[in-house]
Amino acid sequence: MQWWTAGGQEASPTDPPSPNDDQRLYFGYRIGRKIQVPSKHIIIVNWGHHAAKRSAELCAQAIAKLLTTENVPHPLFCRVCSSKTCLSFVDLESATLAYAVFTSHAAVTTLGRKIVSAYSSSKMYEQKAITHPRAAVSWATYDQESKRNDGSGTKDIPHVPGLLLVLDALNSEQEQRLVKELYTNGESGLGWSSCARKVARERSDFSMDDHRRVMHFGHKFDYDTRGVGSLVTGGSLPPFLQTLAELVREYCGGHDANGEDIFDQCTVNEYKAGHGIAAHVDTHSAFGTMLVSLSLLNASVMSFVHSVNGKRMDLILPPRSLLILQGEARYVWTHCIPPRTTDLMEGGELVRRETRLSLTLRRLRRSEEGPCTCRFGGAWCDSLAAINSEGKLHVDTTAQEPVQEVHVPKVRVSTMSSAPSSAPKKKRLKSS
Repeated sequence: MQWWTAGGQEASPTDPPSPNDDQRLYFGYRIGRKIQVPSKHIIIVNWGHHAAKRSAELCAQAIAKLLTTENVPHPLFCRVCSSKTCLSFVDLESATLAYAVFTSHAAVTTLGRKIVSAYSSSKMYEQKAITHPRAAVSWATYDQESKRNDGSGTKDIPHVPGLLLVLDALNSEQEQRLVKELYTNGESGLGWSSCARKVARERSDFSMDDHRRVMHFGHKFDYDTRGVGSLVTGGSLPPFLQTLAELVREYCGGHDANGEDIFDQCTVNEYKAGHGIAAHVDTHSAFGTMLVSLSLLNASVMSFVHSVNGKRMDLILPPRSLLILQGEARYVWTHCIPPRTTDLMEGGELVRRETRLSLTLRRLRRSEEGPCTCRFGGAWCDSLAAINSEGKLHVDTTAQEPVQEVHVPKVRVSTMSSAPSSAPKKKRLKSS
């Protein structure tokens, strides 16, 4: 069994620490303190895959070589992070011997640098109750509770106008066929790419596993410029996704959707345990009034936060469920997948995340449509930046959450210009 792991969350105060727990054990240390209180846990603050300019595996092997040479037992657990390495030993004696080695000349000889290390105490963590991610709610609970109090929802479960979740939008057989088609395209067709930007991709320690794998159909997304320009698959969805889009339209209102469900762009995201996506509002001027996202393989939790009043709702997205965002859910509430390895489900069950695929379908706005004409104002709309000289924003009072004058919040909204119908230009957006 591999005794070391790379990156991610710090280990938990279990014995040995579990690399899948969100608790931080290795934060209770003091570098530079002359008198160190020994513990079974040690931090090396200047030895990591970025600091040492080598892979995480080579960093761990170097530690193992040093300890073996000095006849010190190997740690039960080792996490190699970007700039530091976290170690846990079976007992105080082993940890004390290791600490002495890390502060000796032997460490300089083997590792090529003077090591800066410290003991980490877990007492402060053992005295506190173990915390978990925020509890998420099922669609049934949300649908019931959010309609109370005149439709505004409860304190813990606010109402998100324009949000709809269709359960079992596909059956199991349809899901399996779609997953197979996507992975076939990923391995032998379009090919997977990374959502990481160029500066991260050019690092010597770059790993695809540290970031979401993505694939685009219809129009390609550039994560360096946050723009869509080059066409892929002929500028339209391939047949298997066109079939899916037609099926999805049945849940989007059909003719009542006024063509907003004629999707021509699809982004596929592969989320592994620990992956996430930052809170954002998809660019107003880039896409139509409706966004849909299909979840495949496994469940996850999506967080929705109101851009002005900060109300938050965490919703469980089961496999084969279809998320539809319109109105305020599309334009005002940010959405994100928190980057973590576990989710706290309804009823208190802590569930480890497994690989999830999401397919986001959107309609690209054309230049002849002009700027976005939504009624939600400049804090969210890159076309209608209605900010007065006092730095305040006027928001339409007919919205579900009427706020006539508020200070402009810090919301992650990409700005871009509309793309022409013939030769698409680079345009800024955020991809779910």
